[in-house]
Amino acid sequence: AAYEVSEMHMFRAFVLEENGEHEAALDVLTREATASKIVDAIGRLEQMARLHASLGRAEDAARLYRELVDRMPDNHRWHAGLRDAILKGASAAEPSAESSSVERLAGLYAELAKAHPRSDAIRRLPLDFFPAGDPRFRAALAAYKVTGFGAFAEKNTAGGGVKHKR
Repeated sequence: AAYEVSEMHMFRAFVLEENGEHEAALDVLTREATASKIVDAIGRLEQMARLHASLGRAEDAARLYRELVDRMPDNHRWHAGLRDAILKGASAAEPSAESSSVERLAGLYAELAKAHPRSDAIRRLPLDFFPAGDPRFRAALAAYKVTGFGAFAEKNTAGGGVKHKR
């Protein structure tokens, strides 16, 4: 019965979110009477992060997305939400600082790389925001090739290419 009650609260919050009633949906997810009954902690956090982002609360959204990324560092959707929240928070503070956006993301991903050294996503995603001419792009690419795709490619192409079983 606990699961069904949990899903009912999550569904209610989802319907409110879809109806554009983001504050009411957030209230369902954070009200003590319902929050304690929600079994799907990850789903609750993700929906709360989305709601905070849609309400323009970039810092709250970033905090929740960071918590999610720390739980599952290879989830690209959470990384996208985290990057969007960080950049929206940065643009609110400094509206015309595009280079500071790259710096903020570089700092974030350096911190994430230390916390999650085995995450492929954390090694790969800096390639999306570093300009190709930036020396950090080359360093990120080299690190990704060595620990990510490169290791796979070397293993599977040694001696003339990928071997297929027939």
